[in-house]
Parts: sequence; structure tokens; C-alpha cells
Amino acid sequence: MISIDSIQKLKLVAAGKTALPVLIHLVDGKRQPLCAGVAPKLPDTFKGRAGERFDHVDGQRRALLVGCGNATAAGSAVYWESVGAQAVAALQATGLEQAQIAGAFASAEASQSFCVGALLASYSNKIYRKTAVTVVPQLRVVGVSKDTLKRAEDLATSMNWARALVDAPPNHLTPLQFAKESQSLSSIGVDVKVLNMTALEKMGAHGLLSVGRSSVEKPCMVVAQWNGRAGKGTDLAIVGKGLTFDGGGLNLKTVIIEKMKLDKGGAAAAIAALRVLALRKAKINVAVVLTLAENVIGPDAYRPGDVISSLAGITIEVANTDAEGRIVLADGLTYAQTKFKPKYLVDIATLTGAIAATFHQEFAGLFANDEPLAQLLQQASSETGDLLWRMPLSPLQDYVVESEIADVKNVGAMTSIGIPAYGSSIAGAKFLEKFTVGSKWAHLDMASTVLTTRSNSGLKPGPSAWGVKILDRLASLISKQ
Repeated sequence: MISIDSIQKLKLVAAGKTALPVLIHLVDGKRQPLCAGVAPKLPDTFKGRAGERFDHVDGQRRALLVGCGNATAAGSAVYWESVGAQAVAALQATGLEQAQIAGAFASAEASQSFCVGALLASYSNKIYRKTAVTVVPQLRVVGVSKDTLKRAEDLATSMNWARALVDAPPNHLTPLQFAKESQSLSSIGVDVKVLNMTALEKMGAHGLLSVGRSSVEKPCMVVAQWNGRAGKGTDLAIVGKGLTFDGGGLNLKTVIIEKMKLDKGGAAAAIAALRVLALRKAKINVAVVLTLAENVIGPDAYRPGDVISSLAGITIEVANTDAEGRIVLADGLTYAQTKFKPKYLVDIATLTGAIAATFHQEFAGLFANDEPLAQLLQQASSETGDLLWRMPLSPLQDYVVESEIADVKNVGAMTSIGIPAYGSSIAGAKFLEKFTVGSKWAHLDMASTVLTTRSNSGLKPGPSAWGVKILDRLASLISKQ
């Protein structure tokens, strides 16, 4: 099991009345202080650029000046998260065991986002090394309330957990191990059930079974519920794709196969968002369904050319075994709709390489059949910095996943200029649309954002936990309707 203490190497506390001998002064790109407190005179060479530092020692007092750059959007949560990351980076670089922010922030929102960014910057994936990281520095924050600090910790620890789930090697985090990680949420009031092979076979989840049956690590489905408000009914159901390893099956991947532990990023974001909701006791009823499997070669592997059934009874022509994510999601979407009949249905998945080729690593793709739901997601995106870009979902493109032999094909039709569209993001969404008839549904293709190669907003290169913030905020917006 992954413990938060093993992956998060920072202790945040509210500052007391007596200041520590080491104060961190945060300075923006205009050489202005970002929090209260009297800063030492800035040297002319110090411009306040992000990552810039200056150590000033005056007797027994030490002032560490940290440049934070300018906000791209004034007062935005993303900027304050990056400020928190800069502070922790300075703390780590100097080897200090403890330090204190020089003064209070102007608002609780800025203070909370600062704390989130600081904790995200302390993420460590060194748990698989012989010698673990043992140094845990302490950072004292002036003027932060217990409630603000808790809200920051609830979000950041959940995001760091999601990052650790994505980071986990496939031999350490199998489908069953992922399910056990999810079961840890029962301690905070989440109802978690795991449907094993026998249960999947009994209910007819042939899509998930077909993809996962060739591995010695058998597939399963996690069903988790947070019921935070009075009354029956599910306000939101989230379905997360969880391929703990995707080798492509018989259509074996020829590139980035070593990175394909990332293919559980959607499931990690979904279950981590539910953790946030439970920790903050959100007044909303949310269900999360995770479809967990490995897609590998084996004597029982499904084949290109197979026609398989699904939980919905819709038959699928398998044109490429490496387009497996949509097949397992189809069973998850069907289960979520049948079991919970949610007001809104959202799936989140590292579905297509094409979305990464289109958006690089800044935006995920949003497909939706319901305008109000799309608007809620776009609002959540703008408020959290988990960026989305709306993609078309038009009846004009129904032909893209037509099959001559089955109800639907799992890859896209040939393009007009003769280029195969196996990895088409639109084809992936059109396939899933077949399994969401009658539901207010949105599909988040976050293959582009699951990893970051650049340090930004508190994140070092590696898993980003993209989706946790936007799903948490979506739930908050829905609860206010």
C-alpha cells in the first residue's frame, strides 16, 4: 500500500507568534513582496524571476529571497500554486530543515493555493529505491487557518496519491493491487466494492474480460460510492480507465511501451477525486467505477478480427487490440448508467495518442453530448487550471466507427487522404457515445496531460494528477445546482 508519508516530503504548519530565524520572502517579477512582512533591501541584480534566489544573512537572522515571476492571470490558483512550489524548491536547495514564510497572504484563497503547490512540490517517487528519502523539512505559513490548511492538504495529498498510482510500476500495481488501494477509502466513509472475474463473467462484462483475460493479473472492476447528502440518487458518476499496463496486446506497441504504466491515469484521477470529496465531506452523491486490467500478449489473448460482446449487449469488431481502453470503458459506462442512473456521467481516460499530438501537454480533450454539462466542465477547468479544449461530437461523423460485421468497430475509418485513423480521438469518443445513449455524458481524453515533461505550477516532470482538481470542482458546482 502507498502511504502519503512515503511520497510527500514536507510538513506544513501554521506559524506561531515567535518567528523562526529563517524567513522566506516571496517576490514577484515586479520586485514586489507577495506577502506581508518587511523584506530586506533587494540587490539590484535580483529581478524576482521564477526560480531566482538570494540568501541574505544578518547576524542570527537569515532571509531567503525567492523570485516567483509574474502571474499570467492575476490572483489565479495556478500562480499561487507555483509560488508554493518555488518556496519548497528553495527550502530543498538550501538543505534547511525548517523555515517560515515572512508574512501572511492577502487572502485565504491565495494561502490555500500556496499550500497546495508547496505540498505538490514535495512529491517524491523514490519509494522503489533501496534508500528512501527520510528528510522531511517543515515550512511554517503565517496567517493560515486550520480549515484552509486542511482543505489544501485534502486536495494535495489526494493529487500526490494519484501521481504515485500512475508512477507505480506494473509489477507493483496490478489490477488487484489498484483495487486494494481503492479499498483504503473505506476508512473515510467511502463504500468500495471489487467485482472479480467471477462477478464480471456472471454479469456479462465481456469487453473488460476480453481485454484482460490474457494476463496472469486478472481484470476487475472497482465500484466506489460517496453519499454526502441526504436522499437517494446519484448526482455524478465517474468512470476511470485503469490499464495498469498496456502493451497493446497482439497489436504490440513498438514505441513508448516502457511508459505504459501511465495508462491508469484516468482511474487514478477518478478515485483520487473521490478521496477529496470524502475528506471534505462534500454534500453530493458520487459514484466512481474503475475498469482495471492489463493488455498483454498471452495464449488467451483477444485477436484483431474478433467480434466480442459487451455488458450493454452491443457487439464490437476488434480491428486493433491496442484500442482497448474504449472497450473496457464501455463496460464501465454501462455499469454506471444501469446501477446508478446518474444525473451526469463523465469518463476520464488516457484514451488516444492523437490527443497528445494535438494538444501536447497543456490541454485535455472534452467531448460532450450535453451542453450544460460541458459548460460546467469548462467552468471547472477555468477555475482550477486543469485545462480543457472542446472537441466536436457530431452525427456527421457516426460513420467513423461503423462496422460491416458488428454493431461498432473499435478503431476509426480511413481518412479521406488514405491515412489510417486508428488513434483518432474523435473515433474514440464516437465509440464511447454508442454506450451512453440517454445519459448526459462527457468524455475527457487526458492522454495529453497525464504526464508533464516541464516543471510548472508545483509539478516536477512526471505524473501530473490532471483531472483530480477538475472533477472535485465539477462535483462542487453540481452540488450547488
